[in-house]
Amino acid sequence: MPFWSLGSIGAVVASGYMGGYTDESFRPAQPLTRAEAISALDRALGVLYNQKGTYGPLLTTTTVEGNVTLTTQEITLKNMIITGDLYLSAGIEAGQLSLDNVQVLGTVKIKGGTELYLSPETQLNTVVIDTPVAVRGEGVIQKAYINSSDVTLATQPESIEIAEGVTDLLIEEEEPEASEEPGDEASEVEEEAKNSFASGYPRVSGIQTDRLDLVSPIRADKIYTLSQDIIIKWQQKKRFAGLYLWNCLTGGEGSL
Repeated sequence: MPFWSLGSIGAVVASGYMGGYTDESFRPAQPLTRAEAISALDRALGVLYNQKGTYGPLLTTTTVEGNVTLTTQEITLKNMIITGDLYLSAGIEAGQLSLDNVQVLGTVKIKGGTELYLSPETQLNTVVIDTPVAVRGEGVIQKAYINSSDVTLATQPESIEIAEGVTDLLIEEEEPEASEEPGDEASEVEEEAKNSFASGYPRVSGIQTDRLDLVSPIRADKIYTLSQDIIIKWQQKKRFAGLYLWNCLTGGEGSL
C-alpha cells in the first residue's frame, strides 16, 4: 500500500465507507467491482432524501445511524438524531432546507442550497460551508468552517474558522430590547416628550427663561430637545415646572 494513500484510506475505513475483505486485507491495487462501488457509495450517502417534503416523526425522536444526504430543496428534517454526517449536495437548487429539532453528531457539509433554517432546538456539532448560503434561525452551531464568500449566519458559532480569500461573511445579531424596568425615567421622559408635540401642542420658535436653565432663544428644529429638557425639569420641580411649561406653550392664557 503506497505511503501517500495511508491517510485517505484510513479516513475511509474510519468513516465506515469501506471495510476491507473477510481476511482483513484491503487490496488497494485490485480493481473495484461494480458491486463494491455501489456498496461504498451506499454507505457514504446513507439515508437519501431526494423528494420535497417533511421527514421524521411528529411527536417522538428517531435516531438515524450513519449519514443522511439531501439532494433537493424544500426538505424539512424533523425530530432526528443523526449519528453520522449530513450532506447538502451541490445539486440542490435555490430553496430552503429546514432542520426542526435535529441533532447532528457528525459534520454538516453544505455544498448546495441557498437557505438553511435551524429551529431553536437544533444542535449541530460541526458545519462546513462550501457555497454561498444563509443559515437562519436560532439553532446552536458548535464549530463552523467557512470556505465560501457570501455567507450569512443568524447566530454566532462557538468557534469559527474562515478560509483565506473569503469575503462578505455576515453574522447577524438581534438588537437588544428596550428596557421597560420601573424607574427608567430616561425612557419615560423621551416618550413623554415625543407625545407632547404629537398631541397637537403649539410649536414654539423661541423662549426666554431664567428659571429652568434652558438655552434661549431656541430654533424651531430644536423643539424636541426643548420639550425633553422641560419635562426633565418638570419631574424634578413638580408643580413649578408644570406651570412654567403651560405658560410657555399657551402664552399665559388659561390655567393649569
